[in-house]
Amino acid sequence: MFKIPREEDIDAVLKEYEILRENALKDGKKYIISNTARRVLNTSSPLSDGFTLASQSVFRDVEDHRFYDEDCEAHKVLKVRPHVFFLFFPSLFLVGSWGCTNE
Repeated sequence: MFKIPREEDIDAVLKEYEILRENALKDGKKYIISNTARRVLNTSSPLSDGFTLASQSVFRDVEDHRFYDEDCEAHKVLKVRPHVFFLFFPSLFLVGSWGCTNE
């Protein structure tokens, strides 16, 4: 989650996530299972705590997440943007299936 104060900077970061999704490669192949970045809609609510943008990335395994965080050139480009404030960035590592059963 990010606190990006200016509207035009939020738009720029959303665009950069689009570019990241196209350019994030590991061993010449796309490795991010899914990524979404969205504007926080209730920024006037105390519940938002001032956050203006949320992003979620899903990886096949912890190694792919480590690669993204430390070595991915596309992610490095996003991380050096001056208008991106990484004030809160939770990482959750979940192992196992998210399949649903209808039993």
